[in-house]
Amino acid sequence: MQVVALPKEQYGNFYSGDCYIVYAASEFGQTSGTDTKVSQVNGPLEVHLHFWLGSHTSTDEAGVAVFKTVELDDYLGGPPVQHREVQGNESNRFKSYFKSGIRESHFIFLLWSLPPWPVDFPGVLDSSSPASHMFPSEQGSSAGIPGVPGSSAIFITGIPEKPFLG
Repeated sequence: MQVVALPKEQYGNFYSGDCYIVYAASEFGQTSGTDTKVSQVNGPLEVHLHFWLGSHTSTDEAGVAVFKTVELDDYLGGPPVQHREVQGNESNRFKSYFKSGIRESHFIFLLWSLPPWPVDFPGVLDSSSPASHMFPSEQGSSAGIPGVPGSSAIFITGIPEKPFLG
């Protein structure tokens, strides 16, 4: 497992199977966020390190996030304040960094070019004819998904608050 920097376009997008470390620095009394512009610093910085744990994060991944946050804190000389953020229970400070809001996704993978599903595969009625299958969502409800004749791919799509798999 390694720490990877995200492109700015992905700030605020979080996957439930992952962990994230968020570094936020600003002059004392100033706000920080994804829209903060780099400028000349005229005083001491207020530094906050947040490690965000997705609801489906493994214990190993969570441990690495904590360890890497401590490493970063040590590298910065110890002044940062560390915060533990858990998916769905983020602090107001953490949420304030993302002016466009936090977007959480429960699907973390996409598979393409699978062979046609065998008829006896659990949940598949007939791999060659259209069908409607029910898949449980994160909230415990189900979504009806029409099958596509001859399709051998899985498409994972999300609609805010109603992700579905088809």
